[in-house]
Amino acid sequence: MDRHKYILLTTMCLVMIALPTSCSGYEQADIIVDKFPICTEGTNHDSLAISGNIVVWVDERDGIYGIRGYDLVKKNEFPICSKLDYLAVGSSTVKISGDIVVWYNYSPTTSFDIWGYDLKTITQFPICTEEGVQLRPRISGDIVLWQNERGDIFVYNLATKDISTIPVSPHDYQHDVDISGDIIVWIGFDGVYGYHIKDRKKFPISIGYNKQDVCISENTVIWLDVSPTSPFWQEGRGGDIIAYDLAAQKEFRLPRTWAYVYSDAYNVAVSEDFVVWSCGGMNSIDVYGYDPITRVKFPICVEDGFQTCVAADSNIVVWKDWRNYKSGIYGARISRRVE
Repeated sequence: MDRHKYILLTTMCLVMIALPTSCSGYEQADIIVDKFPICTEGTNHDSLAISGNIVVWVDERDGIYGIRGYDLVKKNEFPICSKLDYLAVGSSTVKISGDIVVWYNYSPTTSFDIWGYDLKTITQFPICTEEGVQLRPRISGDIVLWQNERGDIFVYNLATKDISTIPVSPHDYQHDVDISGDIIVWIGFDGVYGYHIKDRKKFPISIGYNKQDVCISENTVIWLDVSPTSPFWQEGRGGDIIAYDLAAQKEFRLPRTWAYVYSDAYNVAVSEDFVVWSCGGMNSIDVYGYDPITRVKFPICVEDGFQTCVAADSNIVVWKDWRNYKSGIYGARISRRVE
């Protein structure tokens, strides 16, 4: 082999080795991201959730907070709750599963209550209006859960009207809790825990400190591990996204969640198909995803401004989008390219 050919081949090999393995744009051939607007009306949007073709969120219009929905198939927006007290506006206000929407609202007489709305009958109904504080509602199928001010977890069956309490000790909980099917997950003081509703059994998922933002979809549990693993000048403050397969009882780390040093990762969500999250810093926050089948990390929305409050169901991702100094809601349909 002559000297010039050797230099050319060596250079090509070095270039191939130097190519990044993670996705830094829309060049990833295996993933297709089809973005679309959902709502650009109103002055502020918060607390997004999605189930099937229905997206719900907290919406402020004319100085009044309420809950609205959007049908992705019919492409029409509709009201769910016309007045929501501003004290109840937060990241865990509204959730949806199937035809039932749940949220908490403030009442001067009973403090914070849990309410529901049936999309089929177009009917609002109370779930828990007892005195005291009921917060962070979650729903999966017929099961609604919430926490009180002490962190106790209550489970209510919409079909049987039965209510029960999950045996969580005061030192065992934080503010993160989620449900999918028969499994409840939460972050305790020293790790991530789960609970089988039917079997009435609590079980550990991952023992250790510095965990937050837990969520679950079917057999996949996701959370953020913010344990320091590198010097602070090299470590992204948002930590790493950890996934746990309940069926295989196996834990694994996703590719780095942060896009650059000193960026934060948060707003983690998981569906049957993808893991999604927000990632960014002081000047910009973007939305990224991870496909566990192709093992590809990919950008979903990389725009000016802040994209937060992500939620996902199946192959649909929705988020709050603050671009051009205006709040809106956008979505994306994620698909794998078929050769």
